[in-house]
Amino acid sequence: MIKALLKSKMSQFSKQEKNIASYLLELDVDPRILTSNALAEQLGISQSTVIRFTQKLGYESFRTFLVDLNKVYADDLRTRERDLVTSDSMKILISRYEDAIHETNVLNKPESIKQAVDLILNADRIVVYGAANSSIFAEYLNNQLNKTGLFVQFSKGIHACLVSVAQLSSKGVVVLISQSGETEDTLEAATQARSKGIPIIALTGHHKNTLHEYSDIVLYSSDYAKNLMNIRISQLFLVDILIQEITERK
Repeated sequence: MIKALLKSKMSQFSKQEKNIASYLLELDVDPRILTSNALAEQLGISQSTVIRFTQKLGYESFRTFLVDLNKVYADDLRTRERDLVTSDSMKILISRYEDAIHETNVLNKPESIKQAVDLILNADRIVVYGAANSSIFAEYLNNQLNKTGLFVQFSKGIHACLVSVAQLSSKGVVVLISQSGETEDTLEAATQARSKGIPIIALTGHHKNTLHEYSDIVLYSSDYAKNLMNIRISQLFLVDILIQEITERK
């Protein structure tokens, strides 16, 4: 969790904060012996800088930060033990999967997931759309939602999608999937839904994009290092989170 949090916020850190984050990401000593003063001395910075850094991450104190860091260290130990019997290619894949899942979890607040699920469950009809590569995940979401008994419409073409959106009542909802958030067809669907006052749920990257502005609820997929594999795993995980929550509440 901490590693995903550090990676997702790296671009927001100051130079000193980036040094702290990089050190923690590469930490290979037992954090139980770590103190804020020792970390400050190791990096040649003030103790107060270290404490402010952990507070910026959302921790009340350095001690509570260490609790989570200890969990990461324990997980890393188990990973190293697993790596002894795992091939190099599998290690790379496992690491990428874990990074994408952890970052997606960090990026999305539970209340945002709940709000999206509430909208979907209370809708009389749901339109799901994704263009190009995102169409795969839109179709998957459509298939899974249909299994729950919800009234869902999906099409691979934008014209059929626009017809479906036009038929929605004020109780409908539109779910749009676009990693870039700038796909022309997706924004056209968003524009039409917005003009009718229909709520929009967007599944998109956490970089600033136009789809953010059009949507009522935004769920974020990974943009880490612009790695295509991470992005796809993140999108699939995000869809599965929605399905899991909806299934449990049906």
